[in-house]
Amino acid sequence: ADSPYYFHVVDVDDEFLKTFDIKLIKGRNFSQEFPADKNGYLINETLAKTMSWNEPSSVWFIQSGVFFH
Repeated sequence: ADSPYYFHVVDVDDEFLKTFDIKLIKGRNFSQEFPADKNGYLINETLAKTMSWNEPSSVWFIQSGVFFH
């Protein structure tokens, strides 16, 4: 079985990318119009490359025993 990986998570809102002038490469930013975004993640390119995730949007996370996609 694969070993778990641990990485730092920062709680942010839909203004985070704008505030820090961060451009998205793929996907979309969080939106108040999508309540399910509270369970979403934005990852950086370094994490995607380190984990060899060619399609990060298909990755599932487990946080505190709860699955997130």
